[in-house]
Amino acid sequence: MEINKEGRISIIYHSGNVSNFVAPLLPDSIGGLKSLSMLKVENNNDVGELPHSIGELLDLKHLSLHCCTVLSKLPNSIGELRSLLCLDLSCTRISIVPDSIGRLEQLLKMDLSHTNIAELPNSIGNLRRLKFMCLDGTKIRELPKSIWTLENLEELIAKGCQNLKGKIPSEITGLSKLTILNLSKSMISRLPTTINRLSNLQELVLSCCVKLQSLPNLPTSLRKLELSSSSLQEIPDLSNLTNLLHLDVSDRAFDFKLFKTTQGRVPIPNLECLGRLHELQMLRLVLSNSNLPPTDLSSLSQLRSLEITCPDPRSLIGLPSNLEDLSLEDVETPTKWPWSSNLGNLSQLKLFGCRLRKIEFDSELGQLKSVQHLQVRECIWLVTLSNLSSLKELRVLSVEYCPHLTEIESQPSSTGDCSSTERPIPDAPKLEKLQSLRVYYCESVQKLPTIPNACDVEVSPPKYVRRSESGPVFIEDLADSREAMNMETWARFSESEIFQEEFTEEDLGPRDLSPLRTSPEKENLGPRGLSPLSLAHLLVSFWRWFIGKIKSMKRQE
Repeated sequence: MEINKEGRISIIYHSGNVSNFVAPLLPDSIGGLKSLSMLKVENNNDVGELPHSIGELLDLKHLSLHCCTVLSKLPNSIGELRSLLCLDLSCTRISIVPDSIGRLEQLLKMDLSHTNIAELPNSIGNLRRLKFMCLDGTKIRELPKSIWTLENLEELIAKGCQNLKGKIPSEITGLSKLTILNLSKSMISRLPTTINRLSNLQELVLSCCVKLQSLPNLPTSLRKLELSSSSLQEIPDLSNLTNLLHLDVSDRAFDFKLFKTTQGRVPIPNLECLGRLHELQMLRLVLSNSNLPPTDLSSLSQLRSLEITCPDPRSLIGLPSNLEDLSLEDVETPTKWPWSSNLGNLSQLKLFGCRLRKIEFDSELGQLKSVQHLQVRECIWLVTLSNLSSLKELRVLSVEYCPHLTEIESQPSSTGDCSSTERPIPDAPKLEKLQSLRVYYCESVQKLPTIPNACDVEVSPPKYVRRSESGPVFIEDLADSREAMNMETWARFSESEIFQEEFTEEDLGPRDLSPLRTSPEKENLGPRGLSPLSLAHLLVSFWRWFIGKIKSMKRQE
């Protein structure tokens, strides 16, 4: 609450419930606060309706009822708030907007997102000064014709309106100042050809519009375009969009009616237009069941991020040397891609869902000398990931959901079985700069590459992670390593690291730990004389158990 110079209340802000109060939060007498300029009652489930006297707050400029989850009705008197600039009714149960809303002629911003509103009154066209309208997640079925007369509207956001279907009318040209149009996750089927007259439009977002089959010519002012539809019949000609910075085109989309991802099949697309988009900084192209035609992107000198989903990326004749982030998904062809030698500035490489049994960073891929972050995810056929030492700058390695992967190697793969031996390998390559190694849900992995001692290792589900004297790191199930976990056999290992969310006494083995003292060489808690033992990753559940078992602990100075 704020009080102005005249001693009158000018701002009321309340968040949360008031169930402990006898008096209502918004009594009829609130209309007497003639100087009130801001009223915010948010995250509340006590306010079921607004008093009629709300219309007497003639100086009110900001009204927010965000997340008043039982509010279901607006009084007609709300139309008397002639000074109102911002109205936020998001996340309420309101289903009807009164016709009197059209009298809010000073209104600049209106947020009706995540309400039960199914239609807007025609009087909405009287809000001539309105700049921002948000209808996210509403039940609206169509936009009233009068909405296309809002000549000052700059942002129209209607994503997640799953009942909004059919064609957007040609009258959209009346929104002459529109800069952002977001209709993603709706059921619209067509945009009008007149949309290219919106000379101020900069962002057009049509993600997950599963009924959309094609696009007309678009205004050259566009800087961001997102389009994903499983009904897509062709990749539109975008060569005139020379100001485009961000482009995302996909024939794959999540259908929120069916609640599943659906895929289309675009005929062999014409991608020559992409080479003319010289300002492009981010490109995402998803062609689920189509191969790329020969495509040269080397002229896109501003391109920094590229995501390609297609079975065979070898048709990419060239990539720009300034590329920093590359993601390849659903690849079926071997990892000998001719353009890899040009990627000297690449810092992030992501391989998702690739249907390959082997990924080896050989002499050709070894030109990726600047890669610092490598992520391999959901490659369900992958067995071997090798020669990682060629990635000289690698800092973070993340391997996730690769159920058949058995070995992650720093050196080139060999024909022999190295998983069962711990013989030292002369001059074994080490990932010298690796700081973080994450292996998630790769149940078959038994061997990790030689890594620096300071490298942080995370394995999930929990495993027993052991470093051998020869360098490689071995992963064992806790059930198979209980003997190794006993005090008598811990001394065999030069280093041991344990990663586990919850340990049981049975898993850990030793019951009587009273003689234990911390090592003078290390701060880490561990058995006396085993200075390399690192228990830094033990979590609280084990720590409490461990402390409880130690009857007397002495610290050697």
